Amino acid sequence: MNMEQVKEFVALENRKRQLDSELKAIAARLDDIEQALVPQFLNDGVNSLKIDGRVVYLAEDIYASPVNDRAEVIGALKKSELGQYVSENYNKLQHTVTQGLRPRGGPGGAAALRAGAEAFH
Repeated sequence: MNMEQVKEFVALENRKRQLDSELKAIAARLDDIEQALVPQFLNDGVNSLKIDGRVVYLAEDIYASPVNDRAEVIGALKKSELGQYVSENYNKLQHTVTQGLRPRGGPGGAAALRAGAEAFH
């Protein structure tokens, strides 16, 4: 058995665990900062700004999900004028609703902070 490979494997596993822990801490800190920044962006009327080669902007995420169960949603849609959107999977409808409700202007409602390279979404 190649003991050097075993040692390297153990060292890499230990490093991976350390990095996973650091990543979780960074994600938690990002969430904290986001919670503080979103109201500042909204209160100051700032849609985006560029800093350190990145664009930071507000993006609204809209989700469609059933109030009760999937079968109830499918049944109601089949009975309505939206029946053409019904298949055995309502993800197509969810996508249609999400795209239809997404505002074309600036942020509003439940906004989330996003960072992008150069483009706005």
